Amino acid sequence: MKPFIALPGILLILAILFTGCTTEKPGGIPIPAPIDTTPVTQPVTTPVTPSVTGTALPLTTPVQMDISILASPQKYSPLMSSTVGIGLTPQYTRSGPVVFSWNTSYGYFVSWNATDGKVTQYNESIDTSDPTIYWTYSPDDMGKTKPPVTVRLIIKTPPRTHGGNGTIAWKDLHINWENTDTAVIEQAACGIQNCHGMEISCGPDVVEMCTMEYQLGDKCRGLASCQKINGSCSVVKQEGYSKCVSCVEECNRAAGNDPMKAFDCESRC
Repeated sequence: MKPFIALPGILLILAILFTGCTTEKPGGIPIPAPIDTTPVTQPVTTPVTPSVTGTALPLTTPVQMDISILASPQKYSPLMSSTVGIGLTPQYTRSGPVVFSWNTSYGYFVSWNATDGKVTQYNESIDTSDPTIYWTYSPDDMGKTKPPVTVRLIIKTPPRTHGGNGTIAWKDLHINWENTDTAVIEQAACGIQNCHGMEISCGPDVVEMCTMEYQLGDKCRGLASCQKINGSCSVVKQEGYSKCVSCVEECNRAAGNDPMKAFDCESRC
């Protein structure tokens, strides 16, 4: 009977041993990292209300400006004693304080007080509120081949306390060379840009050929031309132009819808 009593004990010991073996980590297989299932809580943000104690500044869009650069003299060499360079003066139609930002691809800028003869030299770029600046180049470069020059003027609003300054308009001026050392202002073309009618457009896009058609008012065009005045390409009207235009306009009104009658009347203007 004793062997039967020992058998349950032996079976109990074997069960305990096998149960322990199942808790060991198998070799070479990593244990996965635990997954955090805790729900994510988004931080609560409080909206910020703009302060009403300050003064709001309205945003403004720069207006279109008619801008040109008056250059004098038209030719310059460092050997000239009458000037320290080519004087550059902006011509524009806007009022109020502005900053003139000058930049050149070659040479440099100077300011000159003609009264006391004081000359201040700057680099190839300068921001100034003075109406006139002078462009020149080093006498050491005389006799050397020099590149064509582009001078750019940028007109800006004065610097703000919080932020930069805004560009209002800009204009380029080109300088070429004569006999190696004489800087010559390049003249932009100026002429009539349209072919027919009493309204004459002046500018650099000069028409070279017009159609053979004739329009009412073409007769008056021979009494007007385009010329550079104070740096701008403008219409110059000869004596009789205004009278001719008035006559043609009256002919057009009197003729009504009869173009032949209008042309016949215009021929006597």
